[in-house]
Amino acid sequence: ARGPRLDELPAEMLLKVLRAVVAQTAATATKAATAEVRGREEGGERAELEPELEDGLEALRSLLGVAGVNRRLRAVCFDEFVRSVELPSRRRRSVTAGKAPAKLKRQRGSLELAQPPGGAAHDVEFALARFAALETLVVRDGVTPAVKIRGDALLRATVKVRERVGSERHRSRLLKRLEIDVALASCDSEDLALRQWMQNVGTHLSVLKLNVDALGRAELDAFFAAICDVCGPRLRELRLRGVGHQLSQFASLTKIRHLEHLDFGHSMIGEAQIDAISQLEHLRSLRVPSCGLFDDNCLALLVDPQRSRLCRLELLDISYCTLVTDRGLQTLAKHRHFLRALRELELTGLSKITAAGARTIAKHIAPLRVLDIAACPAISDSGIAALLAAPIEELRGATDEWAAA
Repeated sequence: ARGPRLDELPAEMLLKVLRAVVAQTAATATKAATAEVRGREEGGERAELEPELEDGLEALRSLLGVAGVNRRLRAVCFDEFVRSVELPSRRRRSVTAGKAPAKLKRQRGSLELAQPPGGAAHDVEFALARFAALETLVVRDGVTPAVKIRGDALLRATVKVRERVGSERHRSRLLKRLEIDVALASCDSEDLALRQWMQNVGTHLSVLKLNVDALGRAELDAFFAAICDVCGPRLRELRLRGVGHQLSQFASLTKIRHLEHLDFGHSMIGEAQIDAISQLEHLRSLRVPSCGLFDDNCLALLVDPQRSRLCRLELLDISYCTLVTDRGLQTLAKHRHFLRALRELELTGLSKITAAGARTIAKHIAPLRVLDIAACPAISDSGIAALLAAPIEELRGATDEWAAA
């Protein structure tokens, strides 16, 4: 008599068996890849690791195919296998950070300063001063030490542009997309320069992404109010990372009437701020990861049809908002009909979500296109099994819980 197929086992036992199969296959592939690299390096040849990966995947595919495992579980196993294989790192030439030149990427109508050199803030100012005929300007925080851009430097850059261009006709060609990953720094107690800078460049912005974690309460409050006043008519996407204070002017956010994408990661976002956010009726994605004040009550405000206008919301990211519990997910499930457009839910790092919360998602919040439950250690195998059986197209992070078990 034949033994039971894997797909005939109870869900929790099936996960344990698959975890062991994946771990063994990954260990074998790691050993083969290490031997390959050593052999090629001794012979002075370049190591190609792809064959070892393909061999491991083929072995895993054969095992799961014979065992009769369904397609969704096979996909999860393949993902865990690739993440588990420890590939030997290839040698790379080291580059001295101090000697690395600023990397500029120029395209028609756009400029990207991808690697501002540490301490050379004048290079950043030079790049900013070139946006007279640009629609897109991106300043990335590169591998070198972070550069802080003072408000007076930003203002000087805009003044140079106005002096060089000198006509209202050309001023209408100011930026439509502005991304500065480098931290903005204040130059006085009120930082009038930052507000004046925003008045100069913000009138035509549709996308604004800034890092404001170095600003104090007073200057950040005034700067935020300026953003809402100046950018309100046209802005569609706003990302302000590192809002370290509860702003008295936060209600001004409702002036940005057509905002579709909002990101307040690593910020002080509590019930008062969520109350304002919930009035943005055109909002399609909301990201508030690592917001220490965001709790079940905040989630309830977002989904309450009596107080919220977020019926168009498609993506909700509350990763690492560690005060959210199963009770918050129950509230979300209760008002799922209001959030009927919701397709992506990111719950990474919610340590208080248990298997009960996972079952709530599977029964009452799904269907979903994407669900991320990485680093949720309280979700047991029974909860993961319930999610695997739910109508969720892409389940992320389930394999993280395997590795932790």
